[in-house]
Amino acid sequence: SRYCQLESKKAAVLLGYAAHQPEEMVENIKRLAMSIKK
Repeated sequence: SRYCQLESKKAAVLLGYAAHQPEEMVENIKRLAMSIKK
């Protein structure tokens, strides 16, 4: 990614929640975690 200075050895996901309220971020991260567990 152009946003990284060094290449990461691990796979990762960058979440962009700057325009969201903290409550929305928590709820959406919980939903993402549930989806990954399936």
